[in-house]
Amino acid sequence: MKNPWSSLFVPKTVAPVELPTPSGDVDRAEPCLRDPLTGLPNRRAIRQHLRSRLQGGVPPGCLTTALHIDLDGFARIDAELGGADADQTILVVARRIEAALSSADTLARLDGDEFLVVLGTDAGDGRHVTALAAALRAAIARPIVVAGHDVFVSASIGIAHATAGSMKAEALLRHAASAVQRAKAAGPGSCVTCDPADASADASRQAIGQALRSATARHELRLVYQPQLDLRSGKIVGIEALLRWQHPTFGPLGPDRFIPIAEDLGLMGQIGDWVIGAACAQARAWQRAGIPLVRLTVNVSAQQLRHPEFADRLAAALARHGVEPQHFGIELTEHRLLERLDDVAAQLCRVRATGVAIALDDFGTGSSSLTCLRRLPIDSVKIDRSLMQTITSSTQTLAITRAIIAMAHGLGMTTIAEGVENEGQLELLAASRCDRFQGHHFSPAIEADDIARMLQSGAHVPAALRLRSEAAKTILILDDEPWVVVRLSEQIGWRFGSELQIESCVCRHEALARLRRGAVDVVLSDLRMPGGDGLDFLAEARALQPDLVCLMLVGLGDIGSIVNDPRQGKVFRYITKPWDMDLLLQHVGAALAHAAHLGADRLGAEALQLARCGGAAAEAPNPSSHAEPRRLIDIVDRGILGEVLMPHSLPTMPGDLWSSARH
Repeated sequence: MKNPWSSLFVPKTVAPVELPTPSGDVDRAEPCLRDPLTGLPNRRAIRQHLRSRLQGGVPPGCLTTALHIDLDGFARIDAELGGADADQTILVVARRIEAALSSADTLARLDGDEFLVVLGTDAGDGRHVTALAAALRAAIARPIVVAGHDVFVSASIGIAHATAGSMKAEALLRHAASAVQRAKAAGPGSCVTCDPADASADASRQAIGQALRSATARHELRLVYQPQLDLRSGKIVGIEALLRWQHPTFGPLGPDRFIPIAEDLGLMGQIGDWVIGAACAQARAWQRAGIPLVRLTVNVSAQQLRHPEFADRLAAALARHGVEPQHFGIELTEHRLLERLDDVAAQLCRVRATGVAIALDDFGTGSSSLTCLRRLPIDSVKIDRSLMQTITSSTQTLAITRAIIAMAHGLGMTTIAEGVENEGQLELLAASRCDRFQGHHFSPAIEADDIARMLQSGAHVPAALRLRSEAAKTILILDDEPWVVVRLSEQIGWRFGSELQIESCVCRHEALARLRRGAVDVVLSDLRMPGGDGLDFLAEARALQPDLVCLMLVGLGDIGSIVNDPRQGKVFRYITKPWDMDLLLQHVGAALAHAAHLGADRLGAEALQLARCGGAAAEAPNPSSHAEPRRLIDIVDRGILGEVLMPHSLPTMPGDLWSSARH
């Protein structure tokens, strides 16, 4: 059968001219099938050509191969050169591609800086296609002289194959376009071949995107709810609304399947408005039913935040459903937040001013984390579930989690751990002073009616799993001068309030008796004590409680006597008398933080041991995770006669054995 389009695809013989001039003699008999600039077949023509080949224009089993060529960064070249010179560049590229092809091959210009080559013969094992793609890239990469200047162009190429009857022309074009996008993502001048798995994924993605456009109108979207619990009270203090899609053909789809597609298609504004409206309606329904109110949060994409009317639309939705802003919150993902960050920050400031809470979701998985914390008005940080998966088996993961918690607290933010699935994870979070958690250990995402019953019944975390978080730290002050004990107790009490239990003794025997009765976190002792010095007391105290953190008050004349004392390693920090109260309180705070770290390490070691007993491949603790204190003998100076010189301004550093409170 004669191909009706054969006359259109007669290969041209082009003279080797470096700067060809556009000709006005394009075949006027078929103007709708020709590209007006290059005279090549256009997209419509090449589609017809492919249809002919795939519907019987070639022998059965013969492979049809398409190479999609996309010039890298041509928009920048176009802007720099201007229209006429950019057109000349396109003409040179077109002629160079033609020169590399055989007479049986077909070249078309799809649009702008994109071309398509259809091979006229079976590509066989693919080596010919690979060699041709390399030759095309090399030809395009040669400098092009335009207006007396060298212009350098590179090209990415996507390759797709099909046999007669295996797919339609449109599908082959899509596969080649998808392959070239993957090539461009790999870097300029790359080449990628679309394999069957890619083709299947692309088809599925396109089908999902098409169905997603009408999902809200067909009432296929729904919300489920997961409770968030406070680790101090154990009560439910928040609920996260999570989006689900129940499609009649695809079945239930999670947001990880369709949200990225919605973002690419620009549908997040429409879907996000539906989520906010549905969540507000549910909050109002709970309120009317007399359900105890807690904060309900929804996830918001960066695409929604970049809409100039987002804050107004959110406020309108809350008002329309009668929901107080203090009972509502939004969660942001780090993905794409850095794009137009100033606009996002302005929107969030308006949102927060109404009383709506803002949380940064999936913290620890993206490169924008610290920038977001610094520039956005964030109330809460959500620790990503990926950290929870190894927190009981990896000391590094535990250290990262504790660092996130400490940083958030230092910035005045609360912390919420996601994906908590077992008691060991919960114990470590409580010991690390995480504020809240959510996850399957307490409840998966459930329906609205189930959440209502949970709130009405007062469901909570068992007390045993939150005692570590509720218990106040204890400091024991020991000095044989009562006025010193009173003064220290008052000043430390003013600074730390109810979070610290302060006990005091005026003799070592009384202090040791107290240590035998129960746990103490920090002890602050004077070096000079009747019946033995403070270092003797601390040695006995550490024998009773190995994790005890010890602070020592020393006089100016005591430095020389302790600098070579082997017992000095038992002391966390030395503080010289008379002390500066602000600095002393800083050292007390550091000692309390160190005590908390020791407690978390102990829990981590227990969890690691349990993991090993259970056959899990647990990671060995890192013995260097905490720096050993430096000895006084390593940091003090000596005079020409070997005498100890008083260190008047030693720096305060975590783990230092010595911290002078006199500056």
